[in-house]
Amino acid sequence: METKIISEQMADIKSPITGGPVREVRGVKKFDFRNETYDVPVRFYKCVESQEEFTSGEQDEEWSSSLYSLYREKHGIPSPEEIKEFREKNELSLQELSSILGLDEDTLTQYEKGEVPNEAEGKLLSICMCDNNLITLLGICKNQFSKDECESMYDRIHSAIQ
Repeated sequence: METKIISEQMADIKSPITGGPVREVRGVKKFDFRNETYDVPVRFYKCVESQEEFTSGEQDEEWSSSLYSLYREKHGIPSPEEIKEFREKNELSLQELSSILGLDEDTLTQYEKGEVPNEAEGKLLSICMCDNNLITLLGICKNQFSKDECESMYDRIHSAIQ
């Protein structure tokens, strides 16, 4: 897809293609993600002699992070940091929170590491992070835990709310 160029300037690196000068280009590029198109800020290098474009790992990480953030924002999905902070604030283990939500523990781990949840699971995470919804979810699944486990989680969640 075509990149809308915003700015170009000479870079302090040599082209891996020709060994010659390089320009750093900043722009906006359309990317498709989960059947939707997003305008994502990008930064890449362009060899002056060959006109070939190339990126560093850091630049690739920037645009993918921006793309995922745009998707999360559009669909109301919390960031990895928000998910982890919420879990830790409520003093819940990955196993406890994943059981309350009905998610696989490995799935929740991946979400905390940056994997983008599908829309349904992202909304579930958002809902549980609002008001007393986590307590409501714990009440729904209380029979999955022993009485002591359930009371302990309830106490931790309740104290986090106050």
